[in-house]
Amino acid sequence: MDAVGNGNVSSNVFTVQALFSATVESVYPNPTSGNINIRFSGVVAQTGKVMLVNMAGQVVLRQDLGFQGTTMTLNTSGLAQGVYVLMVNTKTYTYKTRVSIVR
Repeated sequence: MDAVGNGNVSSNVFTVQALFSATVESVYPNPTSGNINIRFSGVVAQTGKVMLVNMAGQVVLRQDLGFQGTTMTLNTSGLAQGVYVLMVNTKTYTYKTRVSIVR
């Protein structure tokens, strides 16, 4: 028995299981005429996709999620002016926001 009367067997093994993942802290500049920067907090290596979707629902830019520090940069120079939905998807996290591209 332990100190409070539970029938547990004492052990020197202590196990902690935790899941850490990145979250989007900010997207800037918005509106943009060039690159979009996505700043993450709680960054760990995790696979996923970053996509820009136009208002017709077409994926116009898709990039594997990858980190160089805490910021990821998307080059939007080949996209038309307009409003897009930025989506960040991993196995455990989804983030969506609107971004505007101006020319």
